Amino acid sequence: MSVGQYWEAKADVPDCRFHVIDFTGNGSGTPTVNQATGVTLTRSATGDYKATFKDNPGKFVGLVADSFRSTTATDLAGFTAVAKTWDATNRVLEFLVFNSSFAAADLSSAQSLTIVAMFRPSSVPSV
Repeated sequence: MSVGQYWEAKADVPDCRFHVIDFTGNGSGTPTVNQATGVTLTRSATGDYKATFKDNPGKFVGLVADSFRSTTATDLAGFTAVAKTWDATNRVLEFLVFNSSFAAADLSSAQSLTIVAMFRPSSVPSV
C-alpha cells in the first residue's frame, strides 16, 4: 500500500483516515517499528514517543485504539497510551505511555504497542 491509499471506513466522521502504528519497545533506546506506513517513530523521553508523518494526514481527531502486547501479559496490566500533542506544521503526533502507577514508562524489547490514530481531511468541518 502506498502512502495516501485508504479503504472506506464506516464512521460518522466523513472521509476519516486511520493510521496504524505498531512498535516494539527498546527500553530507553529507539523503538522497533513493526508497522507504520509513511511514519517515523522516535522516543524523546521516558514513555514519550513521537510519530512523524511523511505526508500531511489531515486534522487529528484522536487516538481511537491502543493495544499492548507482551511475552508476559500481566507486565502491561494497567498500561495506557495518551495523545499529548498534534503538531500540524511538522506533522508530529506525540503520545505518552503510562504504567499502572500512572507514571510515564518505556516499553521493553518484550513489549509492543499498536495505536490507531484517526484523522480527517482539513476540508471537512468538525462534527
